[in-house]
Amino acid sequence: MKKFVTIFHRKKNNNVWDEEKLLQYFMESTKNYSASEKDLIALTEKGSKIIGSYYQKRMKQWDGNRESELVVPNIYLDVDISINGKIDMIELKKNHEVIVYDFKTGKAKSRNALLGATQAKNKDYYRQLVFYKLLLSLYKKGQYKMNTGVIEFVESAVDGDVKSESFTIEESEVKELIQQIHAMRDSILNLTFWDSTCEDKDCEYCRLRSHFYRPLI
Repeated sequence: MKKFVTIFHRKKNNNVWDEEKLLQYFMESTKNYSASEKDLIALTEKGSKIIGSYYQKRMKQWDGNRESELVVPNIYLDVDISINGKIDMIELKKNHEVIVYDFKTGKAKSRNALLGATQAKNKDYYRQLVFYKLLLSLYKKGQYKMNTGVIEFVESAVDGDVKSESFTIEESEVKELIQQIHAMRDSILNLTFWDSTCEDKDCEYCRLRSHFYRPLI
């Protein structure tokens, strides 16, 4: 779904697309999917409902002060570390400030869940926003200054108000991320990662690793 959200914005800026065009593009795209007829019917019905709801509650209010699918090519964080990424959307504000939007599909998560303050302790979505702040700080000599990131759940539009959470990303969090990247780099170069596992006792990847692990000689 997020693909159609960002595509719509690019077309809307060119004054060639509205809700009808977006839905038409979605219907045409589903013809290329590899799925049973039953699944395709279910997909098109669900997708059309989501797109129509999100269009009415969000997309038709978007103005031209936005850029969608901003691609940041390889940028060197260090002499041997390069990073890159693609940001769903940025909203341009005054003094080169931007708000970064990260669109998500699937069931909406609570603010506590996004911050890793639940039993799952999963902050992956939030870490993405921190990474985007780092990425933009290095892109085009820091032309885009990100302080705020928004995680928005597109499918939530069907059931009522669009579920989204806005976060202020601190410089200290970016510095911590840089330290983690350097630590990961060092662990790979020094092979200290080889005997390590994560803290999750039920981690499927650690279980898979146990089948192939051999100690280094």
